[in-house]
Amino acid sequence: MEVISLLAPHFGGMWEFFNNLRCGLLRYGVRMRWLVVKYADHGQLSGATSAEQCAGQIIVSPTNTAADCAAAYLEHLTGHRPSLVIHHVLGSTIEINLARYLPPEIRRILVVHNITPATYRAARAVRDYVHATVGVSRRVREDLVRYCGFDPDWTVAIANGVQLARFDNLPPAPVCPPARLLFLGRIEDISKGVLWLPNILERVLAAGVDATLTVAGDGPDLAPLRQRFGNRGLAARVRLTGPCKPEEVPNIMAQHHVFIFPSRFEGIGLALIEALAAGCAPVASRIEGVTDTVVQHGRNGFLFPPGDIQAAADCVVRLARNAHLRSVFGDAARTSARERFGVERMASQYYELIRRVIQEPRPIFPPLPIEHWGVPKGLRPAWWHHLPQPVKNRFRTLRFRLPSAFIRVFGTF
Repeated sequence: MEVISLLAPHFGGMWEFFNNLRCGLLRYGVRMRWLVVKYADHGQLSGATSAEQCAGQIIVSPTNTAADCAAAYLEHLTGHRPSLVIHHVLGSTIEINLARYLPPEIRRILVVHNITPATYRAARAVRDYVHATVGVSRRVREDLVRYCGFDPDWTVAIANGVQLARFDNLPPAPVCPPARLLFLGRIEDISKGVLWLPNILERVLAAGVDATLTVAGDGPDLAPLRQRFGNRGLAARVRLTGPCKPEEVPNIMAQHHVFIFPSRFEGIGLALIEALAAGCAPVASRIEGVTDTVVQHGRNGFLFPPGDIQAAADCVVRLARNAHLRSVFGDAARTSARERFGVERMASQYYELIRRVIQEPRPIFPPLPIEHWGVPKGLRPAWWHHLPQPVKNRFRTLRFRLPSAFIRVFGTF
């Protein structure tokens, strides 16, 4: 059985999701590959490695128009006839919208990776053209069913998993001071809240804690983050490592005591799951139905309200001062990861859904003619995108502290 994932290869959570699922599905005889159509004048896909290239294929569009790019996708898929196609709401508009144009015999699953209004609008735009939908957390699934009209019988929650064997027999971090703090992920403030890190570290140090912070990753806000550390006189306490390869993540996690996860919003937070697997005690923002399904407050980590810098710092201080508590949380975190977030568990759930979709697909809307390619409203930028970034960030912080009430009043715009 062949499954095609419409996903460009790159480092980060989305690539890790694809690679982990691909490896997990092999035991069921499912061959999963990625497919990307790129414009003729675009260069090499960023972040692609030789190993990743072996797991997929790049097709060059004859022109630089979205319609021709979509037609190239359709020609390839109808010619190769995969058993199923996976569309990702976090991919490009073309890959998501293509679900409305595929022939009926090609089954399709939509995977929704985040909880933002724009993500839900995009998912709703193709809702009636996919056979099943996966939310990567309980929150995603509940929101889609409750607020976006998704069929509860064909909308499931499947948490992302990690390859747990990679986290076995890792050398532990030294117990002696300083406390080693870590942020690992995309360096951008809109979702990840990275520009709160200097404030958090400043308050941890002000509490008299001897601590250092490693920031591993790359992204658009790396320069302003570095500047903020410098402006606060924290540069000597901070190490910015730049991007790290997936195979480096387990050892980096294991060599730190506390993992800081200050996101405004997430679909699940793969780095948070990796921290559990490595036994690195997490301090994460509490995102209802997302991070609180990964971190059990007071048992395997701490949770704090999104944007509450003092609460985050207080949690870090408690762990930094108490090696025994870190050890207890670390053991509980590893147990949680092994019980709930292994690749085997994720792959078995996806396989059961794939098998069901192929054997007894639900009725969906008939395909649209590719000659009439068009982008529905839900896949176009909304009024929200025209607001200044600081205003949007304030709304986001409020929204993900009070998620249910916000959606009920304002919808998913």
